[in-house]
Amino acid sequence: MSTDIDRLWSALEAHLARRYQELFDEVRHYPTPIAHCDDQIPKLIEQRTHAMEQLRRVREAAPPSAPTLRALLKNYPRSDDDAEMELVDRLRATLIGDDGSPGHVIPGRAGNLLLDRH
Repeated sequence: MSTDIDRLWSALEAHLARRYQELFDEVRHYPTPIAHCDDQIPKLIEQRTHAMEQLRRVREAAPPSAPTLRALLKNYPRSDDDAEMELVDRLRATLIGDDGSPGHVIPGRAGNLLLDRH
């Protein structure tokens, strides 16, 4: 596995751990909502759950072999966290470069994503 993939994998794990902790703290210190008037807390809880689940998946898959990484990225759910998705996209692109192929399709929730080597 290339050092770029190892570096990106570590960056994704660190980002998810940091994001989970930030969201955990935000939910924990969130002011008591007024009944039926707070629509932000469910979104925070959803984001926290996503970060926790993806962090668990990344840690369970370590150390990342090419087949393990392909399996994780194949079904990686979309996130509204731009930094997380940038790391995932960079991992996908680097994996293609490691693979030696000019580009291939990685199925995802929002349809197939064609990744080409730049």
